[in-house]
Amino acid sequence: MKRARSMVSGIPRMPQSTRVCVALLTGALAIAAAAFAGSAVASETLQGPVRVIDGDTLQMGAERIRLHGIDAPETRQPCLRDARVWMCGKEAAVLLTNLIGRSAVRCEISDRDRWGRAVAECFLGEESLNRQMVAHGWAFDWPRYSGGAFAAEQKAAQGIGAGIWAPGVEVEAPWEWRSRNAR
Repeated sequence: MKRARSMVSGIPRMPQSTRVCVALLTGALAIAAAAFAGSAVASETLQGPVRVIDGDTLQMGAERIRLHGIDAPETRQPCLRDARVWMCGKEAAVLLTNLIGRSAVRCEISDRDRWGRAVAECFLGEESLNRQMVAHGWAFDWPRYSGGAFAAEQKAAQGIGAGIWAPGVEVEAPWEWRSRNAR
């Protein structure tokens, strides 16, 4: 005698192995969707007054913003100018402060870094602060993240000896300095 299959809402009951496979696939899809949603950042624009943290980081209200695709010397990072120690990272922060003045800044967030900071290109009017920092010679184009978007500005700054590219200045790329001086 054949057993009757139990029916739920008119759907035949699946064998145990099929139910396990469906449950595993559903769980895997849920985990993948959550991971994707957590890493994707919807295009968001913030605008307002900022406080300069260092040569590539701003604070707008409660939001810490990392300038996308550039890397300025760290505040604690020494450089050499004519064989004398010089805190070039502090000077990079001063230039960014002077560029902004008391103006409101617009930041177009493209991502979040591993510390949860917004990663953005920020503008003063129509001028990119990211691009200006590199063009004035106070930040490196960081090709790992910029894809070389600011390479022309860096080459021009090097060509005229601006900022950290001035004659007699020795500077280590900030990403290399940080890897050697991890806290």
